[in-house]
Amino acid sequence: MVGQRAVATTVGFVFTAVGIPGFIGGGFVVDLLALTMADSVLHLVVTLGLLVPGLRLDTRAPAHA
Repeated sequence: MVGQRAVATTVGFVFTAVGIPGFIGGGFVVDLLALTMADSVLHLVVTLGLLVPGLRLDTRAPAHA
């Protein structure tokens, strides 16, 4: 269980750091929320699920300017 959680956390941070530079702050918040839930599967679903919508949400952030 702990091993799965560690892998999910690592994968989440890697996806966050590599995936969307403009959404990186929000990605770390998602990681922290998922960690408090302490569920590796939920963590992956939440992290990956917010990375894709993050592309659209990022349009209202000044990252593109």
